[in-house]
Amino acid sequence: MDLEERRQLIHILFGAILIAFTVFLGLRLALAGLLLFNIALLMVIHARMEEWGVRWIKKVFFKFGRVDEFVGKGSLLYAASALFILSFASKPPGSLDFALGVIAILAFGDGFATLIGRNGRHGLPWCKKKTWEGLTAFILFGAFSSFPVLGLSAIVYSIILGFVESLDVLDDNVLIPLAAFAMKLIGL
Repeated sequence: MDLEERRQLIHILFGAILIAFTVFLGLRLALAGLLLFNIALLMVIHARMEEWGVRWIKKVFFKFGRVDEFVGKGSLLYAASALFILSFASKPPGSLDFALGVIAILAFGDGFATLIGRNGRHGLPWCKKKTWEGLTAFILFGAFSSFPVLGLSAIVYSIILGFVESLDVLDDNVLIPLAAFAMKLIGL
């Protein structure tokens, strides 16, 4: 298993665990746990940047980190974005379903888009490093995973967020929750 496959499996697993944690233990506990996770992640990233002699930290970043990006960037942005979207989940009614749906789309749609799309052969005209196969995987896995909480809206959200993610203008761990939140604000 190569680096990108390991990263995406962690990406999918994190989202699945967060959804399960929220459903079974409640929103308040999920928010508290996610906040603590973000703080712990910042501490681990700081330890790695300072090159403290903790071997397991170096091993984790070597095994899962991309060489060409800021240490822990993807993990931190993903965890912070999940905290952002869940923090709006208490009101009005239905907002928790929305938040869980967005997290499912981010976890499964984005994760499988990378796993499948990186082997795709049909580049998108607006972003050559992304493929139609990846976009299709995003839409299918995003809609399927979020359908239990979003219903038919899962299809609309997955299609729009899939195209937004394919623009490659901002880290997708931030872009997807922000775009979903904007869609919610305008009534989609």
